[in-house]
Amino acid sequence: MQKGCKLNKEKSENITQIKTNAQKVTTSPLSKVNLLSKVNALTLNNANTVTSSQTKSLADKSCNFNYKYILEELTKISSSENLNEFCSKIYSLILKNVNSCFMAVGFYKEKSDCINLKLQDKLENFYSTKIFLKEQENPIIRAFNEKKAIFMKDADFLNLAYFRKNAVVILPLISVNKCIGVVIFEDENAKQNIDVYSFLANYMALVSHNFELVEKSDEYANTDNLTLLYNHRGFQEILLNEISRADISKQQVSVLMMDICNITAINREMGHAKGDEVIKLVADNIKKNMREGDIAARYGGDELALILPNTSIEQAKYVAEYLTYSLSCFFIDGVGPVKVSVGISSYPYGANDKEKLL
Repeated sequence: MQKGCKLNKEKSENITQIKTNAQKVTTSPLSKVNLLSKVNALTLNNANTVTSSQTKSLADKSCNFNYKYILEELTKISSSENLNEFCSKIYSLILKNVNSCFMAVGFYKEKSDCINLKLQDKLENFYSTKIFLKEQENPIIRAFNEKKAIFMKDADFLNLAYFRKNAVVILPLISVNKCIGVVIFEDENAKQNIDVYSFLANYMALVSHNFELVEKSDEYANTDNLTLLYNHRGFQEILLNEISRADISKQQVSVLMMDICNITAINREMGHAKGDEVIKLVADNIKKNMREGDIAARYGGDELALILPNTSIEQAKYVAEYLTYSLSCFFIDGVGPVKVSVGISSYPYGANDKEKLL
């Protein structure tokens, strides 16, 4: 019991720290006067950091950017609702100053050890690709690993026929001394405009990192401490979103409710610690055997739930049968095989709103 309390206390402190870190960025007003110093302060040891002397010279250079206008606009777009919207606004800001054919932003994904790159051109077309870190000769990976700007006379490395002849600069996205990705600016005069691009890269890294902190904070708030599945609150939010998507796509969404049998008797005869062990082991088994794209949650107590997007009630029955079979093959010391009772409902044919679906 003391160990569980300690873990919960540590997790609570982690959540508080994440929220505090996010708040440090979001609550400070980004005025034109202090924006530069805030960005540079939070991008420690970054080779792209813009010095005050460089800032003064920007207005005097014959570069194509209106630096004062950029600072004014950045104070507005920092309140974007999501990262994709923020990056699109950055590119729109660039287009108002130079005739750039495209901008690409990529963020590192530790699980797959790659950079997920998303490119947007001035016609609002989007292209996505993955660049794995093992591709050491790729200039994108070099910029990421070496944490420095790399200029390229062409964009052959992107393997996009439309942009092969375009000159680009690749900049690392560094926030709090951590490289989180790269940004690519297409510009024939990239070297001339490098101070502005470096500043934008630093600012994008800062805002992107903040989005990540907020996302982690929300994730912790919606996670069940015992099973590490979504909790009741997270389940309700995701189900509401999936119902909205089903309405738009004219697809079905199904829900499985699984009740672990005899959990009350296990708690009474063997203690609540054993009951928690059973619930956790069942949750782990469900996570291993559920389909990709399905969402599992601890609905409450000994009830576990799955949201099955784009799944009819007939398809949901097969999923339920497979999961109950996998659990029946699972033995727990002192308990034996795990048995669950399952309920299935489907939207919109079985129920036409969230309350009736549950």
